[in-house]
Amino acid sequence: MKHVAVIGLFIILSGLVPPPASQPAGKSPITTRPTTTAATQPAVNQAQVRRLVKQLGARKYADRQTAQKRLAALGEAALPHLVEFIDSPDAEIASRVSALMTRPKDPNLRVEVAVRLLSTANPDHMETAVYMLFESPLEDCERFIERTKDAKGIQRVIFDPVAEQLENWKRLTEIFNRNYERFSREKPEAAARILELHRGSKYYQAEAAYWLAVAAMEDFRTPQSQPTQRTAPTP
Repeated sequence: MKHVAVIGLFIILSGLVPPPASQPAGKSPITTRPTTTAATQPAVNQAQVRRLVKQLGARKYADRQTAQKRLAALGEAALPHLVEFIDSPDAEIASRVSALMTRPKDPNLRVEVAVRLLSTANPDHMETAVYMLFESPLEDCERFIERTKDAKGIQRVIFDPVAEQLENWKRLTEIFNRNYERFSREKPEAAARILELHRGSKYYQAEAAYWLAVAAMEDFRTPQSQPTQRTAPTP
């Protein structure tokens, strides 16, 4: 029931403190600014990544460790190539690739990696993807919707509940940001507590998105029962 209380606090905050006439730039408490952009990502040789991924499954432990360290050193730019192997039939490779799936700082890359993780239709990878997105809804929501707008089949089924929940979380964050500055001046102690609750509530929002996506995926995969064919009685 904690998430219900948090949403209630958002409503109370919105009612007690009307939005200020203008919001000074950079004052919103819930913001995330990327430290890198797609334009500044270092180039990564896909063939090199593939060679190192193959080495992750080497017989010698030292060789596997060396490959993992080299892949980690390539940084975020290697992630779109690595994610292709996250469901490798080689359990060692799959496990080590999963360990390398850190959350990208660049929002475009982050959304791309999240989309690819969701597309695996693997619940573990889907959960990782959802948490990537819900950390920064103001940056990721519109990018995610744009990136997934042409999806079909099971991908569409998975993406839709994530997009819906992400839009909801973005809206709540925008409401919170509009009201927080004035409220923090008038009631600083209460504002600090509400800020903590808001930041923590992203986990409830992400969990809701994850379970809705998993349920939708399972429904999609479950064959629909066919109506019983009844034959007319013999006269």
